[in-house]
Amino acid sequence: SPIAPCIQVPKSALTDSRSRQQTQGEETGDECGACQKRVRKLNLNKFCRRDYAVQIQVVSRENEDTWVKFTVTIMGSYQKGTLDRTQRKAETYLW
Repeated sequence: SPIAPCIQVPKSALTDSRSRQQTQGEETGDECGACQKRVRKLNLNKFCRRDYAVQIQVVSRENEDTWVKFTVTIMGSYQKGTLDRTQRKAETYLW
């Protein structure tokens, strides 16, 4: 539904609208258009349902053969149900 995307439109409403479109002489294509890509961001409300999250900052990027090596700084790590146990501002590599 355009008003509340999480609520599904009843099939009877879809069949009524299709029959009206066909009677108006319009051809019906796909039932819906292309899917929209959404960026998945992790906020505090969504984190409550996750197990583990790490906040990092990318410092540099190096190409080695077919691999890419990122030097990252760990700003903080968060785990559901526990205190922050990872050392902050630790530098490491991400392949």
